[in-house]
Amino acid sequence: MTTPTTPTTPSKQRAPRPDAALMEAVGTAREGLFGVAAAGSVGEHVGAVSVGERLVTHHFECLLRGYVGWRWEVTVARAPRSKRITLCETHLAPAEGALLAPEWVPWADRLRPEDFGAPDAQTEEPQVVLVSAAALPVRTDGQQPERVAARCENCECTGYLVPVETLRKERAELAEPEPAPLPSPLIDDFDLDVLDLSDESDSSDQPDARDEFAGEGTDESTSASGASADEPGQAEESRA
Repeated sequence: MTTPTTPTTPSKQRAPRPDAALMEAVGTAREGLFGVAAAGSVGEHVGAVSVGERLVTHHFECLLRGYVGWRWEVTVARAPRSKRITLCETHLAPAEGALLAPEWVPWADRLRPEDFGAPDAQTEEPQVVLVSAAALPVRTDGQQPERVAARCENCECTGYLVPVETLRKERAELAEPEPAPLPSPLIDDFDLDVLDLSDESDSSDQPDARDEFAGEGTDESTSASGASADEPGQAEESRA
């Protein structure tokens, strides 16, 4: 046998009691803005709000040009049974009625009929634009591709139409990609001059000077040996 139970109403969360030491720490909060705010940009103390248990946020008037109605906010805290005040965070936030930037509108939505001129491309699909032939890479045979229609995608970060299909040769109707880059030149470490490989190949075909000197030495040794071989015969003829 079960006994009926009455639903219990959730207890209301008690608001944190303002900490007296933190509420009076206006000087400590102002010192926390010295390394953050520019000189002369911190105005009078506007007020302090308790945001948690032993956690208070101080508000200061912002004197920066263009930030009308903004407030410097400094949050301070302290540990239980401790009188030492700790600086938690500092930031600049808009107050009620502050001057804010207008809501951002995408570029395509800001265009009006009078913004289009005669040279502008008018197509049925808003995502298709005409790409100039000068913006496309040149083929290896030297022929410039004709003006083609390239599909664009809407960039989420800015809302502008960015042509991305021109980088894909299969969709931009390019037969061949750009030519491969030339190899790096051969650098002489002594003179730092660019060496021509064709000159190197021509010089390799010419005989080396050392080979010529070696050939001359061989001819001289051969003639000397021949002379020495004839000397005994000449001696016999002289005897005869």
